[in-house]
Amino acid sequence: MRKEELKKALKGSIKKWKAIVKSTKAIDEGTYNCPLCQLFYDCSGCIVMEAVGDDGCRKTPYAEWRYHQEKVHLCEFDDWHRVKGCKTCLSLTKKELKFLESLKKKLDEE
Repeated sequence: MRKEELKKALKGSIKKWKAIVKSTKAIDEGTYNCPLCQLFYDCSGCIVMEAVGDDGCRKTPYAEWRYHQEKVHLCEFDDWHRVKGCKTCLSLTKKELKFLESLKKKLDEE
C-alpha cells in the first residue's frame, strides 16, 4: 500500500464528513461512499482500524453516529444524514470529522 493512496482515501473521507457537517442534504452511505472503506474493504491495513484496534469503525465516533441514526431517527442504512435542527447529529458529525482529521495529522507527521 502506497502512502499516497492512503492519504488520498483519508482526504476523501474527510471531504465526505465536511459535507455532512455543512449540510443536512449530504448523505452517509456507510462503506458505499467512504473512500477508506473502498480501499480497505476488509479493514485490514486501514488507518482507522490501526488507530482504534478494532474493525468496522466500532470504537470510533462513527459508531455513535450510526446508533443515533438507527435508534433516534429510525433511518435506514445508506440514508443517514444530519437531521435539521438535531444538535446531536451536528455534534456527532463534528466528532467524526475531528477524529479523521486527527488521523490525517498523525499520517502527515510520519
